[in-house]
Amino acid sequence: FQLEDKTGFIEVIVWPDIYRNCMDTLVLDDPILVQGRMEVGEERVQIIAKGVIPLAQASQKVGMNRTPKVKSRKDENGTPVHFRIRGTEVTSQELTKLHDTLLQYPGPSTVFLHLSIPNQDETIIELPDQLRVASTPALLEEVEQLFGDRITLTT
Repeated sequence: FQLEDKTGFIEVIVWPDIYRNCMDTLVLDDPILVQGRMEVGEERVQIIAKGVIPLAQASQKVGMNRTPKVKSRKDENGTPVHFRIRGTEVTSQELTKLHDTLLQYPGPSTVFLHLSIPNQDETIIELPDQLRVASTPALLEEVEQLFGDRITLTT
């Protein structure tokens, strides 16, 4: 199906077993949350869905799972790292190399990928906790070597 918001749309692939679980949600015209894996190809970007739930249900779950906790300085998250990538200029092999590179620099900082496609808005993806990084000069240098000027970084 096509997932659409005010800025554009993206193709979402839902395999039959997932579809059976969410088909009632998909026929409604209510906002939804799609969890899955983004695939960036040479000519298109798509999401392979692992789950689809109504947005109202997702926000209720988030509220129920929040438990206040006292944080020490040691367990606070680091400053988020934002990689801005022009989606039409990267290959899936390069994104795999980026994944492997991030795994080499574990740390407290959440990583966000901003994929922009010309004449469309950008898609922002928060990477999973396993890909949190230590924002070091070595990491930044390695990512720049991989992408050159096709990627910009902000922290």
